[in-house]
Amino acid sequence: SKGIWCARYSPDGKSIIAGTSDSKLAQIPLNSDKANLHNLSDELSSICALDFSPDGKTLALSGQNHKAIFMDMSKLGKKISMVEGRIP
Repeated sequence: SKGIWCARYSPDGKSIIAGTSDSKLAQIPLNSDKANLHNLSDELSSICALDFSPDGKTLALSGQNHKAIFMDMSKLGKKISMVEGRIP
């Protein structure tokens, strides 16, 4: 990965979720130094922001290509839905 643009602690406090400039989503367990990487380059160009739903079950990601992806945290790397467009 080229560089981390955004990162958040997971709601369960067991890992850090990070988005990179080359469209990779990394799940980094705090008790390990191995990251689980998911390549999202087919959907997002650079992951600019990410955050969790209040219940911690859904992860929202946005990219520079004006798209947002929503993922189920229990199946990280598999999208639930995607929206596209600009906010006027």
